[in-house]
Amino acid sequence: MFGSESPPAERPDLRLLPVVAPLWAVQAVVLLLGPGVARAAVVTGGAVLGAALGLGASALGRGSPGRWLRRTAGRSRGPGRSRSNQPRHARPRALAALVLAGAGIGAMASGLHLARLHPPLLDSIANGGMVVRASVRITGDPVRHEAASDNGRPSRPIWTASARLEHVVVRGHPAHLRAPVMLQGDAVAHMRYGATLEFAARARPAWAPESQAVTLRVLGAARERAPPGAVAATTNAIRAAFRAACAGLSPDAGALLLGLSVGDESTLPASLDTAMTRAGLAHLTAVSGSNTALVMAIALALVTAAGMGWRMRASASLLVLAGYVALVRPQPSVLRAAAMGVVALLALGVGGRRRGSAALLGACLALLVALPAFAISLGFALSVAATGGLLLVGPPMAGRLGRWRATRWAPEPVRAAFAVAAAAHLATLPLSVLMGNGASLVALPANVLVTPLVPVATVLGLVAALVAPLWQWPAVVLAHVASPATAAIARIAHSASSLPLGVLPVPDGPEPALLTAALLAVGATIAARGWRPWRDWRVLTVVALALALVLGHRTMRDAAWPVPDWLVLACDVGQGDGVLLRAPGASDALLVDVGPGGGRVGTCVRDAGVRRVVVLLTHFHADHIDGLADVLHSVEVDAILASPVPQPPQGAHAVLTEAAGAGVPVRTLRAGARQAVAGIALQVLWPARAIDESPANNASVVVLATVPGARPLHVLMTGDIEPEAQAAVMGRGGPPALDVVKVPHHGSRYQLPGFARWASARIALVCVGRGNDYGHPSAATLLQYRAAGSLVGRTDEQGALAVVLRGGAPALAVER
Repeated sequence: MFGSESPPAERPDLRLLPVVAPLWAVQAVVLLLGPGVARAAVVTGGAVLGAALGLGASALGRGSPGRWLRRTAGRSRGPGRSRSNQPRHARPRALAALVLAGAGIGAMASGLHLARLHPPLLDSIANGGMVVRASVRITGDPVRHEAASDNGRPSRPIWTASARLEHVVVRGHPAHLRAPVMLQGDAVAHMRYGATLEFAARARPAWAPESQAVTLRVLGAARERAPPGAVAATTNAIRAAFRAACAGLSPDAGALLLGLSVGDESTLPASLDTAMTRAGLAHLTAVSGSNTALVMAIALALVTAAGMGWRMRASASLLVLAGYVALVRPQPSVLRAAAMGVVALLALGVGGRRRGSAALLGACLALLVALPAFAISLGFALSVAATGGLLLVGPPMAGRLGRWRATRWAPEPVRAAFAVAAAAHLATLPLSVLMGNGASLVALPANVLVTPLVPVATVLGLVAALVAPLWQWPAVVLAHVASPATAAIARIAHSASSLPLGVLPVPDGPEPALLTAALLAVGATIAARGWRPWRDWRVLTVVALALALVLGHRTMRDAAWPVPDWLVLACDVGQGDGVLLRAPGASDALLVDVGPGGGRVGTCVRDAGVRRVVVLLTHFHADHIDGLADVLHSVEVDAILASPVPQPPQGAHAVLTEAAGAGVPVRTLRAGARQAVAGIALQVLWPARAIDESPANNASVVVLATVPGARPLHVLMTGDIEPEAQAAVMGRGGPPALDVVKVPHHGSRYQLPGFARWASARIALVCVGRGNDYGHPSAATLLQYRAAGSLVGRTDEQGALAVVLRGGAPALAVER
């Protein structure tokens, strides 16, 4: 561990940065564009790489590659050696060659990855929703996803598991296709890790097309063709025995012990998961880089104490790491954690900042080329940021803590623990803001408090897990001995998360994230160089950029509300939907859904100057229909249009009763229908058939509305459709260039990632209630729409949202 003795003058080795940065950026762009650009990415990447090689050859001249790389980084061979012997244009050319090489490799790697992941046959199977006979090998433990319908009643949980497709039969024609897939369905709950299974399934487009080829909904029972192999069977037995040993512990303590030791999150209570996230301790609910570093450090210490040579020490440590990765499952997230843990251990143990930064960049380069999906993984970005902060910020911070009068009284391990936690927290803060987690004020003290508890729980839990299959009662004893540490971690998480100002509600999105990064850069500059703005142009530049980001925020803020020229108005009705659409200057409108009741939708309609409406109810959940009585008493209602699927029945009955009492006719809408309502042209895209999964949400009416005017506005209203219905809507053809999309299901995490790219709307509206119990909206969903180029508006943070035309283009106005 570093301390005040860390050499302050040591500089990080960033010579691989000109390769890694463009490689990462290009891969992210290609993956976000989707499988359709795979071939073009490979061809373009090859051409760019060829140009880089040519440019590098001209810059290299007669020198050696090592000398060229040193010149590129701006370093000479010795401290007193002059650079005058370098070719005049060698360094710029070499730097450009490295950047082009990174971009070319990134484009080729991501293009080949997408091409392998989405062969034409699999894409046609998924887009057509075909029923196939599949043979797969299970590569991940089944995961239970708790689901709740929007009327507050729990619905059937969703079981998923990752698998590798090995063989598929399509309409009697067999095909050998090897690709990672996601399984879904009740039968998944009984599948064993490592087993080879055969079953009938309905294919759907993948939820994560950058890492999975297709989603297979299992139909009926699965037949086991081959049991798990020796390694999988052994790890299954260890995890099952350890789970039994932890059964007598309290729910929080047992769940954390399973997660910290073997990465088993199957018993983690939802309340603890939320508390750990708010307290900045979510990385402790599963295996992270710190766990792998700890296991490697223990193994290294044991073999060193045994007097083994460095080759045996390295071999034994890698063998232990391989066994640990097999035990916690070799998922991409575990491989990422293992790589970052090894980098941190080597850097802090023997490498220092210089070698550590080089190792980090080298690990990033290897992982991004081998697993291109990491380029758009926020988990990977968080791991890299945390490790980078640990290597680059931690040592000087620990040194300063040892020199400051206010902190040098503290023992060196305490200062080091604080420096580690602070460096990782500050480095990941912009990403946390981007994900919508706010700025946590409790994460730093919470991580410092749990620092001595984590190694105790991890080591005792891992020993208990290894002992459990052989001898159960010692494993039970060890689990009980470790449980006070995990119980204390859980108490710290609950206490920290319950503090009233523990997490500052910073708006999420790229602008606040960039602003946070700019402010952190200002703070780091001031801490390192002192506050000398008149002498340090860097501080002034960063401050100017931060102010420009604030002033250049893309949303408009209007004093008078609602703005008089609105065309689409998403009312702030709480946790529910209520969206008005009208032709320019009209007093009648189309009202899509009426919210959860409480009078807010009626107030919104009256304040908007609307006197007459046609109501479209996408489906019959309470948060979309309970405000109907308020609307009927507020304005004149010509008709009610509704979904043809009366689910849930009590909701459909309530609508019919209210409408009959008011004398308003009710008509149903089905896919293919076209009609004009309040001067707005409607094209009904869904529902075309029933879907068994989440039948009410997936029966939501989806309409493409065209608002007339000098510049027609195309708006897609989506109700609460989930991935199954989203895939079906996409399969009915591409929409015209959309101006506005209402994000399905309040931005929940149950989204088909390709749907946001398919819509590619200029503006995305998220109708959601502040502080709701469902976790809406999901940070991943918001990121999907922003990555698709949409400007995202949220009623929970910004109040009502209005779409207007400014300079012939749609713009977003917000209430607050």
